[in-house]
Amino acid sequence: MKLKYLIYISAGIILGSSCKKGILDLYPEGGITAGNYFKNTGEFQMAVTGAYVPLRSIADFAFYLDEMRADNTHYDYNSKDRGGQGYEQLADFTDNQSNAVTGNRYNAAYSGIHRCNTILDRIEKISFTMAESDRNQIIGEAKALRAHYYFDLVRHFGKVPMPLHELLSPDPNQVFLPRTSVDSVYQQIIADFTDALALLQNPKVPESGKMNKGVVAAELGLVYMTLKQWDK
Repeated sequence: MKLKYLIYISAGIILGSSCKKGILDLYPEGGITAGNYFKNTGEFQMAVTGAYVPLRSIADFAFYLDEMRADNTHYDYNSKDRGGQGYEQLADFTDNQSNAVTGNRYNAAYSGIHRCNTILDRIEKISFTMAESDRNQIIGEAKALRAHYYFDLVRHFGKVPMPLHELLSPDPNQVFLPRTSVDSVYQQIIADFTDALALLQNPKVPESGKMNKGVVAAELGLVYMTLKQWDK
């Protein structure tokens, strides 16, 4: 019996000593999260590539929100072969806050913004050495993309919430932000594009799909035209 109790006690000591602080904070080994990512330059570069992905979702709905509402095109009504009431509402200017097409474009832009914010916040906290050219490219692309997403939002929705940092908590005070004035959103767009213009390089043929100095200069010019600041 004494041997039996000694085995139980020994097992308890081993288990107790193995329960270190934070053992329940382990990240899944088979999954990628912000907690176990951003460990090297390559992972930051891949994260930037991921920040481009919401552009595809925005493009899927841009035709209906831009071309159809600008009278450049319209749908032909066919009661037996309809393309969806949400799209018809956009063309007829009868959409409301429950229109899924509008909501999808809105959500896609904020998905891109969140990815850019995460990259920009995380790169300020790295514990490894990163080449200055890589750092400039990563920050430049992230800022240019964030500016592009906000430019898309402010032109279509006016005043919008403007988070500029990674969302780390489900706290409603962090999640449900008040809308920011149109002027302030444009100021941030100009600031991000201006920073990106100084950091990015001239276009390179193998990387023509990425944000570069030419793309940023053109879109910053469009921002100034939208604001009727012709001298700039």
